[in-house]
Amino acid sequence: MYCSKCGTQKNKGDKYCSNCGTKYTKLNKQTKKTITIVTSIIAVIILTIGLFSYLNSPKTIAKNYFKAMTQQKNINHYLNIKGDKTFINKTTIKSLSKPYSNIKDFKIINVNRNKTQANVTIQYGTNQETITLKKQPFLSLKKWKIDIENNIVKDFSIIVPKNSKITYAGKKVQKKYLEKTDNSDIYTLNQVLKAPTKIEITLPNGYTIEDEITPNTYKTKYTTHLSLDMIKKEEQTKIEKTIKKELTNLYDSILKETPLENKHLEKKQNQLKDNLKNAYNTLTNIEFTKITLENVKLNELGYLEFRFKANYKYQIKYTDFFNIQQTKESTSYTYMNATYQTDNIIDMDNLVDYFSRY
Repeated sequence: MYCSKCGTQKNKGDKYCSNCGTKYTKLNKQTKKTITIVTSIIAVIILTIGLFSYLNSPKTIAKNYFKAMTQQKNINHYLNIKGDKTFINKTTIKSLSKPYSNIKDFKIINVNRNKTQANVTIQYGTNQETITLKKQPFLSLKKWKIDIENNIVKDFSIIVPKNSKITYAGKKVQKKYLEKTDNSDIYTLNQVLKAPTKIEITLPNGYTIEDEITPNTYKTKYTTHLSLDMIKKEEQTKIEKTIKKELTNLYDSILKETPLENKHLEKKQNQLKDNLKNAYNTLTNIEFTKITLENVKLNELGYLEFRFKANYKYQIKYTDFFNIQQTKESTSYTYMNATYQTDNIIDMDNLVDYFSRY
């Protein structure tokens, strides 16, 4: 024990300081307890600050972030994303991290930092990558976050047929993003990630297109397009059956003089009837044996326009050079176009009206 006034060490049995004469007093239990609590609190505060500084260091944050990327989970926790986050979500961030999913080992090889920014270089295999971090406000402290500005595309435009509905990165695109409507609707998303992202477009006819796009600095807009490989095989088969059925009904309505069920094709029916009537050969029977879709496109109204190959066999009657009536059966094929809307054919072009006798 030491004198509280001059600091001289107490000798055993002394009641007064041998140097300054100050009387020694014993600390009561409550005082000792208070001192212990205060000391503990100070120690916890110092330990907490030290732990926060370690866990929040650019090196630790970058290491944990890169590990999260390889494991494809909890990535959002480390990111600094400003502005509209609607289309920068777990789905697109996971897509961004996919190339890192096979990395097993990596190490920090360099850290450069100043008061507001840090660059941490990570090595994995023969590759090196530099991660940029920036300090962000966190309560009364500053916390390091991963800066992904280089992975963001601003003002990304999506051009679709009028009155279409869009789902981007699993989120429905609301009307507030609609910038312009003319022949098409133009939606502008404030910001999206430079990552493979799924987009679904439901056309006015009810058909849904599924596609995957990767926005980048040079690709800041997406225009709705369609190809056969974007249509499921079972859907293609369904469309081929529908075309075959409508073609059969169309020709039967003329040859058998029966009403046409599909009122959309009445104009084509009349036109085809005139062409067959004026032909050199009289068609008596036709059977479409196979319909094969060749390609597809979208028209301005958002309807599907298919070009298809139609294989068929037919029977005709005609009068030969000797004025003798003949009958001929044969097979052939031709290419036609059909406009498709919600399980219905609403238009057809290039209907076959010539049938060879040779």
